[in-house]
Amino acid sequence: MAKVITLTEEQAATLTTYILITTQYREREIEASARLGLKTNDDGVIKYPNMLANAEWWRITHRELAGIVAQVDNAPDLEPQGAEVKAVFEKILRQHTLNRPRKPERLCRSDER
Repeated sequence: MAKVITLTEEQAATLTTYILITTQYREREIEASARLGLKTNDDGVIKYPNMLANAEWWRITHRELAGIVAQVDNAPDLEPQGAEVKAVFEKILRQHTLNRPRKPERLCRSDER
């Protein structure tokens, strides 16, 4: 399943900036999780059995976020389409306004003299 999300220019910039400034955090989490996933007790049993899976999750998430940045950076600008929609809307509005029957103007008491 896919979703289409429309972002303003400012929202797109905020999203990519956040993803980029958290890159080193994700890289450190990958490294720490992988290191802890190999650590063993004195008896040779892995001390943190879930950490290798955590490291893999961080790797996948890191790649996905890089892909999101690429998609946002390569997304087409919607301004021309927005301008077309606005022009069509304005044309319909003008036609509706021109074709609408007008009510006869009612005179106010001050105009009856």
